[in-house]
Amino acid sequence: MIIKVIGLGPKTYIYDSYNIFDALVVTISIIDVTLSYSNVTSGKGAVSSFRAFRLVRVFKLAKFWTRLQRLIETVLISLVDIASFTVLMILLIFIYIILGMELFAD
Repeated sequence: MIIKVIGLGPKTYIYDSYNIFDALVVTISIIDVTLSYSNVTSGKGAVSSFRAFRLVRVFKLAKFWTRLQRLIETVLISLVDIASFTVLMILLIFIYIILGMELFAD
C-alpha cells in the first residue's frame, strides 16, 4: 500500500475506490495483527472478524477479468431467483406446520 501511494501519489491513489478499500483492509489487518500479538484481546473479538474483508479483494479482479465479471453477474441474478424460491418454500413449510399442529395437537 505504501509503495503504491508513493508510486501513484496521494491524489491519484485516493481517486480509485479499490485503493481506498485496500487501504481500509490493510489498516484493519495491521490493527488485528497488533491486537492478536498483544495481551489486550485473544484475537477472537470483533477486530478479527474483519479478516473476511480480505476475501472481498478477489472481486477486484472482476474489474479486469471479463469472465469473472460475467460469472459474478450470473450469480447475482441467480440469487434473486433463489430468494423468491426461499420465500415460497418458507410459506409452504409454514402451511404444513399449521396443518400438522391442527391435526396432531391432541
